[in-house]
Amino acid sequence: MIAPVAFWLIGVREPVVQVLFERGSFDAIATQLLCEVLSRSLIGAIFMVITMLIVRCLFADGRRGAAAGLSLGTIAVYLFACSRVGSGLSAAYSLSVLSTAFAFVWGIAAAVGFWLLMAEKGGADSKIGNAVAADSIRVAILAGLAYAFGCWTANLADGHGSAVKFALLSASFLLSAAAALGLAGVLGVAGARDLLGRFSSRVVAISDDDAKK
Repeated sequence: MIAPVAFWLIGVREPVVQVLFERGSFDAIATQLLCEVLSRSLIGAIFMVITMLIVRCLFADGRRGAAAGLSLGTIAVYLFACSRVGSGLSAAYSLSVLSTAFAFVWGIAAAVGFWLLMAEKGGADSKIGNAVAADSIRVAILAGLAYAFGCWTANLADGHGSAVKFALLSASFLLSAAAALGLAGVLGVAGARDLLGRFSSRVVAISDDDAKK
């Protein structure tokens, strides 16, 4: 359920930052910069979680070399990208560049991980890839709905004071979380269960079936 919550937060990022930080020297320009960093960081975090799930699937499938290469290689590339950030940039823009690199690197890692899962290898990997792809489509639907609800909440909160914004954001979060859990059950994502457990159990089951054959 990380993706729906993260996309809801992307949708309401501006009123959230305004309620928490916009006072004193933290003006509207600082709010916009922080909103950009927040949205990119959240997208990168989603890709990072997806990549780690895929790494666990690869380990469960016995492809430890691919799992280690994907995780360590991604971290190495991100650290290299961080080291190349220009020292002449201001702190705010350096943070913006770092958040962009974070989202980009983990996005590439997630794409590579999906490719590894869906690679044909005796039919087993295609089953794993199809299972992951089906669940990913369901989660993407939930994330899209959560983002739309977050944007609607942000528009509703626009122009109101901090107290009203806080109340609207709190109510919106509770409603979106409850709706996401309900829709997860309808779509078959099963919000009460960890997706990692579903993917790992499917990998183990497929591997056991292939071993018996």
